[in-house]
Amino acid sequence: MLDMGDFVGGMLKYFRKHPLPKLTIGGGFGKLTKLAQGQLDLHSRRSQVDFILLAEQLRELGATSKLCRQAMEANTANEVLNWHKMNHLRLQTVLQKKLD
Repeated sequence: MLDMGDFVGGMLKYFRKHPLPKLTIGGGFGKLTKLAQGQLDLHSRRSQVDFILLAEQLRELGATSKLCRQAMEANTANEVLNWHKMNHLRLQTVLQKKLD
């Protein structure tokens, strides 16, 4: 496990030149969501979670219109994570596919 901080772009650039057979990136749901949405600087002042995209991903998992609306209006990614857990959706699967 490597502590990369908020700037994942530098880490990924390094490992592009120094490849590993497998790289596992761990982090909080909000930071990994931003990474899955294409952000490379994960600091809260420099990148934001796209809640509309997150709602679309929930819809792909079969979320109700109400849950998708809640996701679009959420203040934090963790709010969305808690709602999807209560509704037994597998949002991590969608994010994992984006990161693979």
